[in-house]
Amino acid sequence: MLSLAEFQFTLAADLLDGGMRTARLLPGDPVMVKEALRVHRNTVLSGLANALRLGHPTVAWLTGEDFFDQAAHAFSANNPPHTACLTDYGDGFAAFLESYAPASGLPYLADVARFDHAIERCANAGFTAPILLALDRETAVELDASLVTLSAEYPVEQLRDACDSRDADSLEHLDMSPQARNYAIWRGKEGAAMRPLSMPSATFLGAVLRGETADAALAATLAHADPVDALASIRNEIFTAPFVRILSQPHGE
Repeated sequence: MLSLAEFQFTLAADLLDGGMRTARLLPGDPVMVKEALRVHRNTVLSGLANALRLGHPTVAWLTGEDFFDQAAHAFSANNPPHTACLTDYGDGFAAFLESYAPASGLPYLADVARFDHAIERCANAGFTAPILLALDRETAVELDASLVTLSAEYPVEQLRDACDSRDADSLEHLDMSPQARNYAIWRGKEGAAMRPLSMPSATFLGAVLRGETADAALAATLAHADPVDALASIRNEIFTAPFVRILSQPHGE
């Protein structure tokens, strides 16, 4: 006899991989029990696919319903949710798409999935304490706690805009050649907000969000960029952004 925990674990595995191992443990006609389990499994997988669709609307729009459902079912079968809340479900979906054979001809899809996931996560982020960054002895800034950086090779923001406006014709005019693209994404007053970043700004902000000090983040940035251009980019793209609040100014400023 299986314990309750063992039975629940086995049933959960059945719902994901379709093994139907628990059919022999449940009362009733085995054929009817298996059919009931299949119905339950389809309901579970459909629910997970819908959660992925809500969190990755651009991917779903670009691929179409049938393709997306097949990819979502394949992902969910090996990546069940770890919490009851499905709002953030989909960590790893972008990485899955990179190795998903039917998507091999869509090299931009993983980037789009990462962008979608970041946008939806920031849009649903709760309000928590901001990140405090000391610049010097007299100046510090607060960074919005929802703030994340994202790097992509494809024009994910334009693809998302086309999805939001349902403007399929605009896709013909996009430059889909791979090149470095960087973004800051955070929760704004009306949902998720996004700002493109130059490479120096992305390097600096990424280091800060990983817990580096301002000095260490700046050193990492200047190691691979012209100092004048890098400092101008950081000032114009980060310290004037809506996700930053300056707490103090040096005397005389």
